[in-house]
Amino acid sequence: MTSGQAVRPWRAAVVAASFDRKETTIRCLHAVHGQSIRASWGMDVFLLDDASPDGTADAVRAAFPTVHVFDGTGTLFWSGGMRAVFGEVLKRDYDYYV
Repeated sequence: MTSGQAVRPWRAAVVAASFDRKETTIRCLHAVHGQSIRASWGMDVFLLDDASPDGTADAVRAAFPTVHVFDGTGTLFWSGGMRAVFGEVLKRDYDYYV
């Protein structure tokens, strides 16, 4: 790379799935958003909530409006939820996945 050439920021996607774990999910997102990352990095968070009866998705949307929340059917379980949300994330261009 030559001097003066623009450096594309690195981008990371944080991917998660949840079901009926509102408090745990909120604590997790506070920890994720509390991370110190370099100014040259970008981080987006993606969550699939599998129709939690405890209001997890609504609580996340209210507390973390930048989190991309996807709604499941209630039949995905963890592995199906992760597969579905990761499929959505792969439609975008990220350098790293967490």
